[in-house]
Amino acid sequence: IVHADKNNNIKDIEYLIDTTCSVYTEIMGTIKDSSGNNFTGGNVYLYQFTENLTQLILADSAPIDSLGFYGFYNVWGGKYIISAQIDLALCPSCIPTYFGDETYWDNASWLNTLCINNLIANIFVTQIGSMTGNGFCGGNIQFGYGKVAGDPVPGLDIALEQVPGGIKAKTTSDQNGNYSFANVEPGTYRLLVDIPGLPMDSTYQFTVASLDSSNTNLNFTVDTTPGAGGIYVGFPLFSKEVFGSEPDVRIFPNPNDGRFEVSLFNGENQNANSVFKIYNVLGKMVYQMPLPGNQVSFVDISKFSEGFYFWKVFSGNINSGYGKFSLEK
Repeated sequence: IVHADKNNNIKDIEYLIDTTCSVYTEIMGTIKDSSGNNFTGGNVYLYQFTENLTQLILADSAPIDSLGFYGFYNVWGGKYIISAQIDLALCPSCIPTYFGDETYWDNASWLNTLCINNLIANIFVTQIGSMTGNGFCGGNIQFGYGKVAGDPVPGLDIALEQVPGGIKAKTTSDQNGNYSFANVEPGTYRLLVDIPGLPMDSTYQFTVASLDSSNTNLNFTVDTTPGAGGIYVGFPLFSKEVFGSEPDVRIFPNPNDGRFEVSLFNGENQNANSVFKIYNVLGKMVYQMPLPGNQVSFVDISKFSEGFYFWKVFSGNINSGYGKFSLEK
């Protein structure tokens, strides 16, 4: 809008923002191999970022048609990533690949659909060769926080990445949460558990020798706590334990810089001898202190490294509660 005086001399210009943009977006594209040939079978998955959640929401899925084309329609404004998974009967060497031609969700290219009518998102699917070594590695994946601790996590994608060298193999955890890689060639490797939105808080890195080399018990815990979840090595520290009467255990603040207050309020067990213990992500106890009932105690572990830690309270011989906090400096 142009503002002028009575002689038509411009005094100022007022700019208005158009807020009537389209509510919905279309996301479409083709799925190809590295040579540009279209794949003609499989599915594409659409994951949405949501505030206050860590794990991304699977918003929709679409088939790859006979021309290699897929499409999502009526997509709400927001942030998304997409993943293409080719039918293994058509391409046994294909592994799930995200838009941006990446094989791990955290490296994928984000799509922002706010006020955009349509987006073209083509994906060139990664293919890997077979391994011919003598090495073996495997383990189990269980839920920690956010689900029933100790329950297996089936259907997860786990990648074996050579350091350096990139992804060499990919597998899926079975109904019992087990996974394994055979015929691993000599080299240094690390493992990536791929759950869109959940970061790898820690992982394993190991070396496979030229002779038979076996690396077992490479276990992971999946924490789906909203806003604070992640994946870390080892089994849940508190899986399927029997708890006594539930106390009110409070940590403040959380996150913290290693200095915080902890309090235990439980009238039934207020005279019990309680102990407050802290564990690192490897499951090793790194701190403990007596915890009197119905009062506030102060903890100072400010010399510890940044990262996630887990706490546990014992009242006598009974596990009275557990939780997690983040140490940030």
